[in-house]
Amino acid sequence: MKSYTASKLPLEKKIEIVEVYLKKGGSLRKIAHLYDISYMTLWEWVRQYKKGGKENLSKKMPYKRSNRRLPKKVERQIMLLKERQPSLTIKRAKQTLSQQGWYISPKGIWKVWKRYGLVNRPKNDPLSLICSGTYEIEDGIQQARLLIEKKELRNAAKILNKLPSLSDGSILKLIPEKFLSSRRKLERLHLLFDIIPRSKIFNKAKRIRKNMEKRRCLFSSIFAGFLEALALQWMRDPEGQLDILDLLSKRMKKIRDPSLKYTLHLLKSIAHCELLQINEAHKNLEKCRRLLISCPYSFYWITFGDLLTFVTYYKKSLIYFKKALLQKDLENSLKQAIHIKIANVCTITGQYQQAIEFLKIIEMTQTEANYENRLVLINANLCFAKGHLGKAADLYKESLEKAKKANLRNIFYVSSLGLAQVTRALNRKEKAQKYLKKCLPLMKKHQMRSEIIILQFIVKRTTIPKNLQKLPILRLCYLMLKATQTLRMQDYYESLNYAKRKGLLGIFHRYIVFFPELVLHLFEKGKPTGLPRAILKFPIFNQKKPVYHIRLLGTIIVYKNQQYVKTKLMPKEKAFLIHLTLKAGEPEKSILSIDLYRNFWPDSKNPSNLLSHLLVTLKKKLRLPSHLLMVSSKLGESRLVNCGVHLTTDYNDLEIAFVQANALERAGEWAFAKREYLRAFRLFHGEPFKKIYDNWSEHMRRVILNKLETEGKHFARSCLEHGNKKDVKKVLEKVAQIIPGSEEIRKMASSFG
Repeated sequence: MKSYTASKLPLEKKIEIVEVYLKKGGSLRKIAHLYDISYMTLWEWVRQYKKGGKENLSKKMPYKRSNRRLPKKVERQIMLLKERQPSLTIKRAKQTLSQQGWYISPKGIWKVWKRYGLVNRPKNDPLSLICSGTYEIEDGIQQARLLIEKKELRNAAKILNKLPSLSDGSILKLIPEKFLSSRRKLERLHLLFDIIPRSKIFNKAKRIRKNMEKRRCLFSSIFAGFLEALALQWMRDPEGQLDILDLLSKRMKKIRDPSLKYTLHLLKSIAHCELLQINEAHKNLEKCRRLLISCPYSFYWITFGDLLTFVTYYKKSLIYFKKALLQKDLENSLKQAIHIKIANVCTITGQYQQAIEFLKIIEMTQTEANYENRLVLINANLCFAKGHLGKAADLYKESLEKAKKANLRNIFYVSSLGLAQVTRALNRKEKAQKYLKKCLPLMKKHQMRSEIIILQFIVKRTTIPKNLQKLPILRLCYLMLKATQTLRMQDYYESLNYAKRKGLLGIFHRYIVFFPELVLHLFEKGKPTGLPRAILKFPIFNQKKPVYHIRLLGTIIVYKNQQYVKTKLMPKEKAFLIHLTLKAGEPEKSILSIDLYRNFWPDSKNPSNLLSHLLVTLKKKLRLPSHLLMVSSKLGESRLVNCGVHLTTDYNDLEIAFVQANALERAGEWAFAKREYLRAFRLFHGEPFKKIYDNWSEHMRRVILNKLETEGKHFARSCLEHGNKKDVKKVLEKVAQIIPGSEEIRKMASSFG
């Protein structure tokens, strides 16, 4: 049953209570106690009902300050005691007030502090100063709303500024910041934290903190400082974050509030971890764990689970996420967030089936926009673990398309690493190295230390310093590198068992493709690898398994296992090969035979024979084993089935390059974006699909040329915006050669002549 305060009771409920009293009669106090409301409130409702009937109950009486309340001056004095001494207890406050000639009970002091939001704050939001509503506050908010409707924003702000605190901060979104007091500005900033850019949050929080310190409102300045530190965390400035947190730590030295202490140590642990100060990170993590006893609420279990993932204790984090999930009355959005966190961690710990089960639960509800990217990456990692490399690559690319400026650096790292894993699994070492090498400068620019070490470990096989091996993921990297150097089975199994113990098995499965010699050595010895079958089927571990790369952005060139295939293909054979590659480029994929007939032999009476003949010729020219590409009939449908060959194209590389360039440009990283654009344009070595005229090829030609023209024009405009004309002419001239019919490209190219 939903409970309400008396001031928020629906009109129907008020009428019901009054009518119960009028019908039954008896004691007013007993009826009021039965419905958990004040007998004076019920007396007022009965009086209004008798005077004007049901309708009169809907009229809200203006708030009148009770004669029993302390004078405003005294209440403000009591509030300022706590503001100026954040660690002040009620006992000490009572002593201070008695010395000033005010004899106020501990309960009276607590009520004043509660009214101002200084105690008894929301359980699931330690940085909120919103309080539970009183009649005074509700009445003030109602008056402000009426003034806002009349566009009298300044007057509405005056009313809100005078209130001790707010029970509903959403009204602050409707009022310009310049009209608000420092306290209201702070509440507004907390409310808009996920909406305003982090750099603006930092500057605003800093100004508010300085202003409050100047006015000696030190308690509220702590909350402004926390917002400042949170903004710096998102801005990846751990040194600046620790400076703020050290200041707050001094201010909170004797404070007893466990929620604020927890927040302080949580942020400190993250900052130390980002600086790779592992011992300090663990000390603060342990303090957070102890404080959880005093904060048994879902918010703290979730954030502690997040902290454990930050220091790569993934297996332990599941305990706290699942504990939070058991709480009653969780909002659907919060439940969904927890399910996504669990699914994500399960892909890291190698519990793929559990991840799939949680994803099924998530699919039953509408996914919020904030979680879409995380879901894409979870599915990408699952596809990789299942051996669906093409689908995994598409999802890593999609995550970049959905990436926003705020989380671009993390998404770029994860997607680049994912694309490198897929490419390396296909035994394309050089291409995989390129994905990682172009990610490294961006990580260095933003000082993402842990990510830099992992990238250097994979690209250059640099050893991990001993002091950093206390971080489980870096310890795993060290053990894998050690096993690679020694090629001892004992060292391999040590790294594998460590991954299982620490919940890093999914990471192990993704990193192992960069160290194929470990698995190949075990194959030679006839020893078990402990890897899933789907991963053991990767071409990287089956060197004789055919992997074809087709360059179609110009004259058709075919590579088999990175070796040039010297062969002459007829136009229809080229078209068929490209069609097969883009439609069924990995094992277990298929194309309906009838679709092939309609496209390549629309007028033939016996297209199946022509398909069989073409397949025989193509297999012979490409030196492709016949059993890897077969026509099969199941359930009455004839299909061309890919039975074990991987086919990739430079068109896939082109799409990824443009997506990465667009994402980097959106994030304001123009220097990195420009390099990606130039890499993409260099992939073209002529006119694609030249002298190929089937319907599907004509369609694909238009798609590719439209993309080239669009991106060419966009690149030229972006270069002009950034005052960079050096590469524009060369790119536009190349585009004009490939698309001679584009008048707009020709004019743009000539304007740079």
